[in-house]
Amino acid sequence: MLNRVEAGGLRTKLDEAKAALVAVLQDMAPDTFVQVWQFDTAMRPVLVPGVPRGTFVEIGKGSYRDQLIDSVKQFRTEGGTNLYQSIVKALHFFADPRDQAAYRSGLRFPVLVILSDGEDGGKTPETFESVQQAKAKLPLVTVNAIGFNLAGDKTWFAQLCRIATHPDGCATADDEAQLRGILDSFYRFRGGR
Repeated sequence: MLNRVEAGGLRTKLDEAKAALVAVLQDMAPDTFVQVWQFDTAMRPVLVPGVPRGTFVEIGKGSYRDQLIDSVKQFRTEGGTNLYQSIVKALHFFADPRDQAAYRSGLRFPVLVILSDGEDGGKTPETFESVQQAKAKLPLVTVNAIGFNLAGDKTWFAQLCRIATHPDGCATADDEAQLRGILDSFYRFRGGR
């Protein structure tokens, strides 16, 4: 994510990803519940003051939207990609029984959107199979995946697509505009909001 998007340019893939995410957060309907996590060699939550870690916040409530956006703008990365471990951990946050009841009733539609520019680094015990097992425990959660600025890494992208719940839940984006459009479409439920 630290690579420049253009030779000789100043903008990195991370800059473009942050800008796209900020735009999507700004446009989310106020009653959308959201969590944002960042991962490289470790997974870190985007914290909202006064809200316990791992809690979905209603983005239009109070100043949550502004706080999330400010935190996203501060993202930094140290390199490395513990993709599988991060997905397994992220899925855990959808397992709260109160949330499950809302999912089953159709009041909320759980979607995990993964954005990555590289394959798993193999630095944790989590594997592709671990991800599949975690997904199987939460069949109501739709997992969507975006490969960002991959420079033709078709083998890894195929693996990323196998993580997505549906074939059309996997896409690539080469720049901020494409990424914004895909992020916006992927967090929305197929049958409506």
